[in-house]
Amino acid sequence: MGGGPAGLTAAIYAARAKLHTVVVDEGLIGGQVATTFHVANYPGTNGVVRGVDLMENMKKQALDFGAHIDDLKEISDINLEGKEKLITTKNTDYYAKAVLIATGAAPRRLPAEGEKEFRGRGVHYCATCDGAMYFDANVIVVGGGESAAQEAVFLTRYAKHVTIVNRHDYFKASKTALDEVLNNPNISVIWDSEVRKINGDNFVKSVTVENTKTGKIEEIEADGVFVYIGTLPKTDLFAGKVAMNEQGYILTNEDMATNIPGVFAAGDVREKKIRQIATAVGDGAIAGIMAERYINGK
Repeated sequence: MGGGPAGLTAAIYAARAKLHTVVVDEGLIGGQVATTFHVANYPGTNGVVRGVDLMENMKKQALDFGAHIDDLKEISDINLEGKEKLITTKNTDYYAKAVLIATGAAPRRLPAEGEKEFRGRGVHYCATCDGAMYFDANVIVVGGGESAAQEAVFLTRYAKHVTIVNRHDYFKASKTALDEVLNNPNISVIWDSEVRKINGDNFVKSVTVENTKTGKIEEIEADGVFVYIGTLPKTDLFAGKVAMNEQGYILTNEDMATNIPGVFAAGDVREKKIRQIATAVGDGAIAGIMAERYINGK
């Protein structure tokens, strides 16, 4: 379940091992990586590769080894107990001896008044998807991590000016990403601050920002707001069915096995310290191999 780097890598290994392998995804194949403009740190590439191209290569590999890919299939129910697992979608029942949960994570919503009302009308969570709408505009980026830094730089391709609102007085991004931000004349940073309210009529016009140290309230004109404040695991479907931590991430051992025999988890959906494409691929490789060993061991 899930067609991001973890799911596709597992499919490559499982299909190559001659297991009948199906990848089921509620959206299009590629996960979050497919909406990333460029990936600069994936091993074996020429330095920079478009996220969509990287995922297309993984998809082709999985298909070439014989995997089946069923995208745009929303899963409505699951039964993970017993020797045969059942995954149910609107028009298909999938029976499997082993299941891999690789549903990934989704962007954490901005906890500010007006976020829901202006979502898609000035509030966005993907610069690659929506950045081109903001040519010669003033844009706010909310966040202080790697994604916020990278996407702020990307948005300068279109926007006149990008303002980063960072709740801390430091960035959690890498030195490379930080240098790109601080050396870009079209990017400014508001430190120690959080967005409290999104203002506008039919579209975003400004944001209300509060300095968390001084309490000062400030209104900043903006045509768009891009949010990068972390992710939440897409595990609602599995609540009460597999062991999770308090944040909803699935617990696994080093073999990617959950507490249920024959059920594995890989990628951003599981509890782990580092969430990168490379670690998702590593998880998927282990999960694919261990699923094959589990089935043949039976």
